[in-house]
Amino acid sequence: MEKVCTIAKKSHLMPFILAMGLAAVIAFGQETASNPDPNNGQIEIPVNTTLHWDGGDHASDVNGQMVYFGTDFNEVKYASSVYLVGDLDCDSQVDWPDVMILSNQWLKNPGELELTADFDDDNEVNLTDLAIAANNWMKQSIYKGRRSVSSYNPGSLKHQTTYYWRIDEVNDPCTWKGNVWEFTTSYDTELNLIAHWKMDDGSNQYRFITGTVKPDILSSTITVGGTYNNQSYFVCPVVGWQIINATSPIISGTNGYLLENIEYDSVTGKYWAILSHIFDAELWYADTIDGTWTLYGTTGTGLAPCLKKFGNKWYIYYRYNYDVYVKSSSTINGTYSSARKVLSRGSSGSWDWGRTDEPYVFEYNNGYMMLYMGGDDPHFGSTEYEKTGWAWCSTPNGNFVKYENNPVLSGSSTPGYWNSGYDRAADPYAFQLDPNSNVWYVGVTACKFGKCGWKVGYFSTTDFITFTPVSTLNPLLAHDGPIDKWDGGAVLRGAAIKVGDNWYISYTGCGLYNSYCGGLATFNVSNPFYIWWDGVDTWNISSTLGTQGTAYWTRTNDSPYGAYTARGTATGTATFPIISTVTDETGAYNGTYYKGASPENVSNGAVAGKIDGAIDLDTNEGILVGSPLGIKSIAMWIKPDSLSLTGCLFQVSAANYLKLVGSTVTKSGFSVGTITIYVDGKVSSTIPDTGWHFVVFTITTAYDGSNSWIGRWSSAYFNGAVNDVRLYSKTLTAGEVENLYGRE
Repeated sequence: MEKVCTIAKKSHLMPFILAMGLAAVIAFGQETASNPDPNNGQIEIPVNTTLHWDGGDHASDVNGQMVYFGTDFNEVKYASSVYLVGDLDCDSQVDWPDVMILSNQWLKNPGELELTADFDDDNEVNLTDLAIAANNWMKQSIYKGRRSVSSYNPGSLKHQTTYYWRIDEVNDPCTWKGNVWEFTTSYDTELNLIAHWKMDDGSNQYRFITGTVKPDILSSTITVGGTYNNQSYFVCPVVGWQIINATSPIISGTNGYLLENIEYDSVTGKYWAILSHIFDAELWYADTIDGTWTLYGTTGTGLAPCLKKFGNKWYIYYRYNYDVYVKSSSTINGTYSSARKVLSRGSSGSWDWGRTDEPYVFEYNNGYMMLYMGGDDPHFGSTEYEKTGWAWCSTPNGNFVKYENNPVLSGSSTPGYWNSGYDRAADPYAFQLDPNSNVWYVGVTACKFGKCGWKVGYFSTTDFITFTPVSTLNPLLAHDGPIDKWDGGAVLRGAAIKVGDNWYISYTGCGLYNSYCGGLATFNVSNPFYIWWDGVDTWNISSTLGTQGTAYWTRTNDSPYGAYTARGTATGTATFPIISTVTDETGAYNGTYYKGASPENVSNGAVAGKIDGAIDLDTNEGILVGSPLGIKSIAMWIKPDSLSLTGCLFQVSAANYLKLVGSTVTKSGFSVGTITIYVDGKVSSTIPDTGWHFVVFTITTAYDGSNSWIGRWSSAYFNGAVNDVRLYSKTLTAGEVENLYGRE
């Protein structure tokens, strides 16, 4: 016997089916799922891929997608929507959670509870039922359940394996059976790994300057000075956003539009900005985020829009009247669907009964979170409170459920503080500096008095319940006057986007003589210019300036009024982390850090890398890694100091080496075999800028190393940072190179 797991649904097509008949439904629209990603028959797919598709037009919005997935074509083709016997929690596998469910029903009376584990229908859960379930122990069912979104993550897959999958569209009682698609995962390149130097041996160490500081700016009576020591401290990169093109906005909009957020669209290859107005929203586009912006047109939405892409669709969330609605489109500049309400204002007298406004939606906790601003006055009066709450939904266009203890952010109760004006925490947005961390940063708009002088401050959180100001230096994005400057009166709204190594904040500014305009602020996370730490008389600086130069530094204490920032000139002696050995993860070819002809026990090389730490090589420096054998592929992340120099990237032997000449990756030697060079996952030999780039060199003939070097050949030294260097005994394919680039 098989146990079918069902989920109750409410069909939005039933009235139409009953009135017109099933034939009328089938006559319109795309019935079955389409546009699979990966494409049908595609090979060299990463083992951590997520499946996407376009749902059929008739599928229910709620749990309208049935997923089938496995390694046997016929099993997938003919599978039905039933789980394995024993899969009591319907997670497509019989495992320990199912045993726990079975044990809770053990020898219970049928009248006490529903005996879902009574597989032999004898009105008792006993050893016979346990034996039936054990027959499917740890097996995976082909049927993976019903979903509301057009995506499915199958988990970690096996290398070089062909997988088959099918999507059935469902709108009870109708089912539209889908075609069987297939893809094949990539070869496990790690099987051919000769050597792997992560270059992170000094990643947990920083450069410290011992000496004194002469401040240029003072804003406190606390005595400045002291010794720079390696004491306990922490770094927060979200401090002091630098305004781009401070003399004029990047987008002027039409009739006072407000810049909400910016997203990149890989299909058009452009950045898209959405701007808000009381009557509609505008879309603008640009080739680069800080380039020239061009108006595309209006969207047919409304106030305070948020533009986001989830799966294969673009969504615009916005306020209409007092509630939040959403529209969607398969392309960013296409026709957007009819509006659907996804969040309603609260009941009369509640904190958000005036309106739910300024939605910002992002993926969170296997679903979608919406930060939103609530107002308590439906007439938007001058004393209206504006606070931040959140709601969650399993789908991007479903009904969002509010957190029961909203609001989670409000203004300060300290008079005269930056966010004490009428208890405001408006226009929220969220971002993660490190996607591997559970720390989120939330920006909100607030002011000191009434509704003037808006500024943006930031809070950190790990659960969206408890929030901590990232610094007593809040607000971190503020108008800097004079009042007749385009953003001299206020800065507000906005959102964060990462481009390369840089984070950008889009925001709206206004001054005395102009309406709202859009601007950008930036922060380079790889080189944070503010650091703060614990202590009264102890200071730390993470600097790339060597023994002297300008250093940005801050000092904080428990009182928000006792903190100050300063910019000064740091002088003294530079002390660097010890990097005498560069570890090979395979254990075969540990490297030795050299300066000139001698090994160095102390280097200045430990810097932030593309992946964890990296080593910064200068003239006359290199890493000797022995004589690796059978090399067919070299892969490495590089960050050159300049694109006008010539330097060796990797020397296999004195006669054969990979080098960077200006902005071009090229080779010397390697006279036998077919060569391919890749930059950032694509066939290319051009390094476009001095940021981090992934370089791969492949050749069809194996070469043995002889006194091989990273970053050095004779007197041709590479000037820049090097990270995650790998050697392979296999000629990597284009797909394998792309996968390596994508997974980093």
